[in-house]
Amino acid sequence: MGVRTGAEFIAGLRDGREVWLGDERVTDVTLPPAFRGAIESLARLSDMQHDPAYRELLTYPSPTTGHPVGLSFLLPRTPEDLMRRRRMIKIWADATCGMMAAAPPLTVPLAGIWRSITAGRVSPHRKKCRSSNSPGIWLGRTLVRAMRCTSCIMQETPAC
Repeated sequence: MGVRTGAEFIAGLRDGREVWLGDERVTDVTLPPAFRGAIESLARLSDMQHDPAYRELLTYPSPTTGHPVGLSFLLPRTPEDLMRRRRMIKIWADATCGMMAAAPPLTVPLAGIWRSITAGRVSPHRKKCRSSNSPGIWLGRTLVRAMRCTSCIMQETPAC
């Protein structure tokens, strides 16, 4: 499967997954306002991969299928590959004001680093992510520490 459109991405989220928001089960993750903004942002990023102005900057032909896939799955082998991925990451970061740090193009490069550390054991997972283009197996991370009580932080006291 090649890159999906934003509409395809949203449709793919309606798969019956079990998600809870507080004490309520969410039957369609695309509807709650708590998720809507992030989902719409990721859909716009997906659509950018189809935009002729960005297609060459954000995708490359899959080595296994030939379909366009996200450039984040390109395993850099040359300085040019690294520069190409850097441009792709900057485009996505600029498009979201840096707020989608857990979006695939910004986390998949970590798999490339892990690959060199783990002697190729990550490669099968990387290929699965690339070929399925599924949000269910996206790699994710967070850049901020979860805060429980901002007044404790403001007073520089131990966490509440």
